[in-house]
Amino acid sequence: MFKKIITIAFIITAVSRIPAFAELTPLQIKVREAFAKMKKEHQQIEEVAKVEDDTEIVIANENEEVKNTIAVMPANDDKYAHVLIASDQDEEDEEYDDEEEDEGEAIVVATAPTKETSKKVEAEKPRKEEVKTAAEASSKSRTAKIDKKWSVEALGWNSELTGHIKIAENKDTLSQLTDANGRIDLKNDTSLDKKKVPGLKLSYRHGGRASFEFNWINVKQDGHLLNGVQKEFKGKVYAADANFKINNSMYDLLWKYRFTHKVEESGREKSYVAGLLGVKASKMEFTFDGNATENGINIGNHHEGRSETVPVPYIGVEAGTYIGEKLYLKGYYRYLKLNNISDYDAEHSDYDVSLSYKLSGSDGNQDIFLDVGYRQVVYDVEGKGNDVELKYKGPYVGLEFRF
Repeated sequence: MFKKIITIAFIITAVSRIPAFAELTPLQIKVREAFAKMKKEHQQIEEVAKVEDDTEIVIANENEEVKNTIAVMPANDDKYAHVLIASDQDEEDEEYDDEEEDEGEAIVVATAPTKETSKKVEAEKPRKEEVKTAAEASSKSRTAKIDKKWSVEALGWNSELTGHIKIAENKDTLSQLTDANGRIDLKNDTSLDKKKVPGLKLSYRHGGRASFEFNWINVKQDGHLLNGVQKEFKGKVYAADANFKINNSMYDLLWKYRFTHKVEESGREKSYVAGLLGVKASKMEFTFDGNATENGINIGNHHEGRSETVPVPYIGVEAGTYIGEKLYLKGYYRYLKLNNISDYDAEHSDYDVSLSYKLSGSDGNQDIFLDVGYRQVVYDVEGKGNDVELKYKGPYVGLEFRF
């Protein structure tokens, strides 16, 4: 059909070139334009068809199974071999100029270890185990440098005492005292003030992580009743200005285990976190001296005392770390609460935060430290008519020797 149209157009064109027909009529001009437009559309259709055919060929080639040739070439470092993959081609395509080979770079699809490298890898496995063992030995060696270390610290504590006491006539019977008559507010009803008291700490470290510690501190405070009030103590009523004393000796024995710790090559412990298990034994003595009455009868100047030793177990946590070349930060918290033990309820807490400055050199743990800290110890015991709350708190300064 298209050939017939072309033929007719050719005849019309040839005729139009004859001088007699040189001038075209309007109809002939329209016919020419129509044929030119049809020819242009046909060319566009052929171009689209050609693109679709090329795409189908590419997709077909991708789905075809290509047989590959694998070549192994040694790499420059002789440790790995380059694996080259190429598809089957004509011999003419495989041939290439030597100069082009030198100038170009082969495309490395993958690398595989050579036999010699595999042998080296197998030989290096025992070496890695040796390095691991050496690292573990080094860690144990660093820990051994701080094994079986002693520490002794002498300190002075500027302690302030607050709280209250109420002591029954007989510890085995219930007291009929009211809080107004029997409870003595240590801050408002007495002249007890801050007291500088001595303390001692001794510790022994075994195995790098575990250590045993013993603490002792003795707080003695003297004062008298204030504000003209009368207070009852063990069934006797003491007049105003009666002397009042409290003596409390605290003994701590604890076991400490470091769950985590970092030790430097020199043997210095960089940081640690430890759990605590201990018991605090407190020997408390309360004493009144002054004019007293008993059952409404004046018995004159009278001395009355009460002594109790209270063992309190506890658990706790402790942590420490160097925050500078010679500055060490450490703190702990110890706590226990017991309910209805021999008709008594008891609660105990003890916390301490301190900064230590290293006065000596940097050779391991054989050092001298200056400690500055703050400590608070609380006892709260209630039962059988007795109600005792003692809260000691204040700053302290100590000198610690490690050897």
